[in-house]
Amino acid sequence: MDRTSILKRRQIRRLPGRQRGVTLVEALAALFIGALMIVGVSMMINTSLNDTRDQEVAQYQRQIATAVNDAIKLNYATLLTAVPVGGATTAWTVTDMVANKYIPASYGTTTNAFQQSVCLLFQQPASGQIDALLVSTGGTAIPVAELGYIAANAGVGGGLIDTKTPVAAVGAYGGWNAPASSWDKAPCTLTAGHLANQLFMMGPGNQSTDFLYRNAVPGRPDLNVMNVPIGLTYAKAGDACTNPAITTATFFAADTSNHLLSCIGGLWTPMPWREAVPDVATLAGMAGQVPGETRVTMDTQLPYTWTGTKWVPSAVDNNGAVNFPTFVTEGQPCGLSLDGKAQPDVTNPVQLGVKSDGEVLSCQQVSGAYVWTSTASMTSGTADNGCQIIYPSQNNAAVDYTGCAAPDATQNQWDTVSLTKNNFVYRDVTLVRTGTINVTSYAHMNHAQCDHTNWLAQLTQYLDIMDTGHTTSYSHSEMQSPNILDGSAGVTVTLNKVLQPGTYSVRIMTNWGVFTGDGTGGAAWYSNYCPAGSGTTIIINTPLMSGWSISPVY
Repeated sequence: MDRTSILKRRQIRRLPGRQRGVTLVEALAALFIGALMIVGVSMMINTSLNDTRDQEVAQYQRQIATAVNDAIKLNYATLLTAVPVGGATTAWTVTDMVANKYIPASYGTTTNAFQQSVCLLFQQPASGQIDALLVSTGGTAIPVAELGYIAANAGVGGGLIDTKTPVAAVGAYGGWNAPASSWDKAPCTLTAGHLANQLFMMGPGNQSTDFLYRNAVPGRPDLNVMNVPIGLTYAKAGDACTNPAITTATFFAADTSNHLLSCIGGLWTPMPWREAVPDVATLAGMAGQVPGETRVTMDTQLPYTWTGTKWVPSAVDNNGAVNFPTFVTEGQPCGLSLDGKAQPDVTNPVQLGVKSDGEVLSCQQVSGAYVWTSTASMTSGTADNGCQIIYPSQNNAAVDYTGCAAPDATQNQWDTVSLTKNNFVYRDVTLVRTGTINVTSYAHMNHAQCDHTNWLAQLTQYLDIMDTGHTTSYSHSEMQSPNILDGSAGVTVTLNKVLQPGTYSVRIMTNWGVFTGDGTGGAAWYSNYCPAGSGTTIIINTPLMSGWSISPVY
């Protein structure tokens, strides 16, 4: 064995002694592992803090959404009138929600952990249906990684506004979707990184049929209807029923016989009308009735009232006779209330009474006052009789219509279509109560002269009873003469119409056409005639006139 081999063996034996202690590599590894642990712990702490913050944000949104959802249910009828029908958006800020008492005033200036406030958006896409969207606004956007967790815990209809294009509010787990373009309404804009709650999609709650609404809901009359009979607690007639906590509502109860009672004057009071009975004999054998109680006998279908001592017919008795408990006096005031005083708010009162001798009287207005008046006679109102000269005679020498009013050219109108002329007379008439307007009108036309022949004309009269504005005719009649050739003719028109109290206008329209001779084109003419055998005697007469007789009858 040489020296070199011996040295190598010695070196090999000494090598384990040089490996003792911690090397630099091991120390660095330990430091690295420690650093990783510190980073991990720090991340766990940050995650825990973020989770706590996100839970608080979700809780904040959930509290407001719950309050708003309940407020919508309570104020649904009001919203139906405040939100336009058709889908247009109505926006409420936090200030509006506080003012309308949808959320407490303590929320008026608060925000969530991301400094986001809230807005409430309403739509009424169809009458009776309110959709609402509660969205967070302002502040900083919620990180995408945290947005879904918060939305899933944001309460009723919770969702988020995503970052996709176009922007939309989306329910948690895709439960609903609302495009921002259909909801945006200044100052409430749907912005990515914010929260949204879809509220109240189809009318007043999914359980609307489980509740009876105190107020009317437009388009939903079924919400004010009970689907089952109402059970009432028992009460005793005459017992006290006043509840000091209720001042505007009426109480109802039932007695042990299931008769309805109502709270009147602080006492339980039975309804005056009770169930029907077969006949009067059954009434006579009854017991327990109270004064004022009224029942109908089915054999005659007539009502009877218990006075406290006996049953009396309320109007028509069992023999078919109308019973009047007292008499009235002709000419005395009528239309009075039960206290004997006039009723100024009652126009044209309808009352019947009888005199002590059995004559039937009715309440009628006479000379401005309502008095008992006999129904067996007819009375006439103020008559209007008159006549009007349309075209005067030559030198006004005619003596045939001396009592008529002078001509009034403003009453005449030329008709360019028929090439005839019209004369209009209007006479107002007032009915103080329901009555008949009787009208008789007439017109007379003389179209001839002694020294002329072949004069041809015709006369017509139209009669209308109209409103005072002369727009509506309630009754119409007319009369036309035959052709008038070198002579004269007259027409008479009669009209009768039953009308309610009020003022009406009678229109008398006299129409004439002259085809040959003097008076064509609507011009005036003179008329006369020569009696047979009189030689040169000429008698002047009135060319044209009209007259009337108007009389209201009651």
